[in-house]
Amino acid sequence: MKLIMDWFQTWTRDKYLGHQSLAPLILLSVLPFFMLNEESFGFWIPWFGTFLWATRTKRQFADSVMIFWFALALGCSYYFYQYHVRVDILFWGRALLIMVLGLLTIQMSVPRVSALYFLAFVLVLVASSLTFQVWLALYLLVFLWALIQAILKLQFPAMVPGADSLPMGRYSLRITAFLGVIGYILFLVFPRLSTAQFPGSISISGFSDEVEFGEMTNLLQSDQVIMRVYSERPVKLAGMYLDQFDGKRWVNSQDYGMVMRNNRNPLRLPAAKFASMGQIFPVTIELMPTRHPQLFLPAYTAQIKTTERLYRDYHGAIRRSASIYTSPLTYELLVVGLSRPVSENSSISATGYQSLYLSLPETVHKDIVTLAENLTRETTQSLEKAALLERFFQTQFRYSLTSEHPGDPMQSFILNRREGHCEYFASAMTLMLRSLKIPARMVTGFQIGEFNPLGDYYTVRAKHAHAWVEVYAGSGMWVEFDPTAQSEADWMQGFRNLELLRDLGHLFEFLDMKWQNYVLYFNRLDQLLLWFQIRAWIEKNLLLTIALCLLVIVLIRLLLNFYFYGFRQKGVKNLSMTRLDALLQMHGIFRSPGMQPSDIPLKEQFQVIQEDLIQFQMNLYHEEFSGQFSKSLADQILDSIEAKLQEIKKTGSFCR
Repeated sequence: MKLIMDWFQTWTRDKYLGHQSLAPLILLSVLPFFMLNEESFGFWIPWFGTFLWATRTKRQFADSVMIFWFALALGCSYYFYQYHVRVDILFWGRALLIMVLGLLTIQMSVPRVSALYFLAFVLVLVASSLTFQVWLALYLLVFLWALIQAILKLQFPAMVPGADSLPMGRYSLRITAFLGVIGYILFLVFPRLSTAQFPGSISISGFSDEVEFGEMTNLLQSDQVIMRVYSERPVKLAGMYLDQFDGKRWVNSQDYGMVMRNNRNPLRLPAAKFASMGQIFPVTIELMPTRHPQLFLPAYTAQIKTTERLYRDYHGAIRRSASIYTSPLTYELLVVGLSRPVSENSSISATGYQSLYLSLPETVHKDIVTLAENLTRETTQSLEKAALLERFFQTQFRYSLTSEHPGDPMQSFILNRREGHCEYFASAMTLMLRSLKIPARMVTGFQIGEFNPLGDYYTVRAKHAHAWVEVYAGSGMWVEFDPTAQSEADWMQGFRNLELLRDLGHLFEFLDMKWQNYVLYFNRLDQLLLWFQIRAWIEKNLLLTIALCLLVIVLIRLLLNFYFYGFRQKGVKNLSMTRLDALLQMHGIFRSPGMQPSDIPLKEQFQVIQEDLIQFQMNLYHEEFSGQFSKSLADQILDSIEAKLQEIKKTGSFCR
């Protein structure tokens, strides 16, 4: 490790004017953008290559070189992501920051050093607003440690060379740990003026009132956590009910009406009438901040408890009042567990459902209708017909995220190229059921995710987005059918199934949950609840509280001694080095960080102090190897240097 560090310092010393800590700080500041894989990901690759090239060659490149690279990178990034994610003003802000950083990096000068430190810090702040994950906490600590180490090198030059490099690293680590602990305590107790407002909310494609084919494709490839579900059994979570299809897209034609209720009582839903037909079980959902108001509910949800103002449409979909949320929403449900009925309860030809759930677009091909009739002619029961169609799609079609269906997507999917993702399967089955005069609707939502045994919850990610079919069975009952064929396991599935990797995944996701609950979204309400819990505990354990307070005071004193003992030991030497630098700078002599006093380049008129600088350096070496530093000797040497410099100035041989 020491050889690697020595090589890196030699590699960067000349390029960064002696600031060896600047290069790792710059690399650390842009590291999160590689890990985030967001829309500006392609923008960092040319910068990284140019950074390594400029640093390795130690050349001072013209600004036009970086401008050319970034113009090319901007064009490539925008072209690649314009059909995948929305490139907003924040993207251009990040691009501007990294472009300025690149320009300052490839053409170094003394005034640019401070600007680079500042820009590195700003980029870390920007990265903090782009992720929900716990790795950011470790990253912030590493960056803080590197930043403190850089500051120590600048403020305490005597700590830089030789044998002191390791102690300086330990001091930096101590300060980082101290600031981390004290900072989090202040974070918990400092009064909040508002709720948490970062990072940005999640955009979920495919859950608006209009859904076109292909909108969910990118969502199905994302590992972004959407919600966590606490439930005793796996459930599907419905978000939107779609009733009208025009051949290209599905639409929810029903408006939402406000549900009248108070904040104390839960909202009772129509499915409560089925409570006597099945077992009732509780479900708690923690929904991450999203840009969409939909709440996701299991089928036959009897009641919902939340503090939000709710709206309900004709189909039973629930949404909140606002459109953008910056903190998680937790809502509690009571769900009736019903098994799929064998046959419908009553006539399903009710006129109220005729226009909504039996309508077909004019473009439906007659061969699709004929195929549906041929597949279900052996039975007259609606639910049995639905089961036959479900089995047909599951066995005769193939799941694919890359299939394309130009022209009429349903005709292409059903009659020609029998492959697609869940949107195609659910749409096709819904249309075929309606062609048989069976009321059906398409539902979009989420399948249940992986169970996390550490937190006792299911983690639902964006890739668990799903579409399925519900068939009306009479008496207000809707029966779920899922025609989507099983997806083929990719070559990475074997690695994901390894027990060690699976357990590590559960651990990191559990830590993500704790990071979000106790840091990112720790708002004013959470703070008040924490204070109430602490006050209740103090009232019950007054004597123990007093003893703990005394113990904490003693521990703080011991920690302060432990963390800052090394600085007191080196205080005399650091003050002497600071005085030396001040004396030299007054006469136009500058020492780069990390440079030994005896190695300072001197003009001819200042050669008279060279011997004093060598003696001062020997005194430093004596401290490094024996642990003793002579304050009196250092003062004598510095007094001699000051006298000689003053004499040079008086004789007129000094040129400012």
